[in-house]
Amino acid sequence: MISQSDIIKQREENMLQINLASALKRLYSNPDFVTVFKKYYGECYVLELVSNLALYDNKSVEYKETIKELNVISSFKKFLDTILTNGAMAENDLKELTAIPESEINYE
Repeated sequence: MISQSDIIKQREENMLQINLASALKRLYSNPDFVTVFKKYYGECYVLELVSNLALYDNKSVEYKETIKELNVISSFKKFLDTILTNGAMAENDLKELTAIPESEINYE
């Protein structure tokens, strides 16, 4: 048995994840977002940073700062991917919550 309050909490969390994924998909269709973040920040700027690594000694401050910056970009991309993944999983979870028979829900 699952409590009604647990179902409500799960449904709210699922809706949050679905809404975040939907908002991100809308951003991905925005040409300004695509130009600034996907094309420039996620591609051109990364290539620029990587090419600059060859100019630095691997123990230099510049090299370490560039690596940090690349890690930040990677983390940002991972964050965006996680939002989309969580949104897709939440859609499936929401379907499962909706399919729970009334006899399995504790309304107390």
